[in-house]
Amino acid sequence: MMNVIALIKKIYQVSDDTTLSLDVSVIETAEQQINKQLPALLFHYYRELGGFDVLNTACNHVARLPLQMFGDYVIVAKEPDGEAIWGIHQDDLNQSNPPVMVSRNHDMCDIDEVHWINEADLSKFLLAQAIFNGVNGGLKHYAQVFDFIGDTIPSDIIDKLTDEPIGAVEIDELKQSHQRFFEIGDWSVVVMLSLGDNGVANGFYIGGQDTETFSQVANQLTVAWDSLV
Repeated sequence: MMNVIALIKKIYQVSDDTTLSLDVSVIETAEQQINKQLPALLFHYYRELGGFDVLNTACNHVARLPLQMFGDYVIVAKEPDGEAIWGIHQDDLNQSNPPVMVSRNHDMCDIDEVHWINEADLSKFLLAQAIFNGVNGGLKHYAQVFDFIGDTIPSDIIDKLTDEPIGAVEIDELKQSHQRFFEIGDWSVVVMLSLGDNGVANGFYIGGQDTETFSQVANQLTVAWDSLV
């Protein structure tokens, strides 16, 4: 299992002397309130990064307290508009790296009609959310382009990313049919590519903390950014 907390700290350039943690007593009290014990990885995430609001709330709301139950699931993240929620089934809480499930019809009147789909295991989920939130405003610099008719994002964008001089490396552990993730320069810049049902890119996002590296990558890509910060 990848050391996801170390990777997230590298992406956000969090130094060892930066205090972004939550006290153990705060986390244990939250567990007691729902009478559940969190998986060790999630407990450690709260302990190390639970107080990092930019990371956890820039777009999706991840690892917020107090803990909430929805049926048999402990909620670990929500979209800001409430359209999607992510949770861990109570029977999986004893796993070291349990599956995180997503529901997009959780507003059904009958909880038995709520559908949950496997999103990713917890370590992959936390890293993907850190990148997602980072390229949506959590990182110091970020750029986005949206392409709904297929004339903005180059069709060879992946080649442009992975070839020199950029040399991006795909994060294979996070690859899904509708999303692909990359890192550049030992995680100095991270990239997320959204794909439509036809496999064509319809959203392209990059983000990073280092001004020089980010600016260099953004310029080398020669993309007509919709937003560039």
